[in-house]
Amino acid sequence: MNALPGVVSRYWWKGALARDEETLLLIKTEAARVPEVIAALKDLHPYEVPELLSLPVDAGAEPYLAWVRDETLPR
Repeated sequence: MNALPGVVSRYWWKGALARDEETLLLIKTEAARVPEVIAALKDLHPYEVPELLSLPVDAGAEPYLAWVRDETLPR
């Protein structure tokens, strides 16, 4: 996981323009585990509608991708 502090988000919320300083989290996992990760984050996140997205990885350095696969196995 990478935590990127200092992100400023602007968005419409319940009819008003909102502005929040947030920390963006990049969480790497296997595609099969995405539903589990999203469910856990929904329970933990303070927002009513948190931004939870899954983005596909089309390519990458194979040693790194292998490490992610190994480290995200259920324990």
